[in-house]
Amino acid sequence: MTQQPSTESNLSEPANTAKTSHANTHQYGLQEYLSLGYVYLIILGIISDVIYFNFFGINILKYAAISDILISPISTLLKDIRVLIFVVVFIGLASWFMFKVMPNFHLKNRHKVWYRKFQNMDKWDKYYSAIDSNNHKKAEFLLFFLASMFLGMGIGSGTAISNRIKKGDIKLDHTIIFSDNESKQVKMIGQNSGYLFYVPEGQKAVSVTPMGQVKEIQKR
Repeated sequence: MTQQPSTESNLSEPANTAKTSHANTHQYGLQEYLSLGYVYLIILGIISDVIYFNFFGINILKYAAISDILISPISTLLKDIRVLIFVVVFIGLASWFMFKVMPNFHLKNRHKVWYRKFQNMDKWDKYYSAIDSNNHKKAEFLLFFLASMFLGMGIGSGTAISNRIKKGDIKLDHTIIFSDNESKQVKMIGQNSGYLFYVPEGQKAVSVTPMGQVKEIQKR
């Protein structure tokens, strides 16, 4: 006697295959996460540069090439190596405090009367449990911190330097020698692949010069 194939089984197979295929489309590998992360950094770098140069009345996007945009987060971080070191150390300490020290402190003291008086236990139990089991919380913290850092650098640096320029209290830190051998003592504001941005000695406005007209830049 010939057995008839199970119609229910045959019908369920395509459905299961579709579910598996749909689930796979939402799974990202390390390369995808790194790519998305760098795109995020590029956006932050562009915003930081726009804010910074806006303090000097310059629309930096008019002077930026594609290569400048792609390396904007790196150039922002490397403006001052001390800032980069501070950022790396601070991220490490902040992550250790947020994701190790505080959860352990909560777990150790959650049953103590003095601690329960000042804390909403249900709220913090859910919060620290989510941190422990969900890496998305850690990623959200890192993304928020990076955004705050880039925006803070743009606003802080732009405000400090623009105020010094207005007061005439700038430190000349570079000598620019042009292609016609003329030289100027300047306060360097920034540069990219195509242009130099600087304040000449005795002036209170930012000058912009194409790199093609520059013969040499000397740090004082």
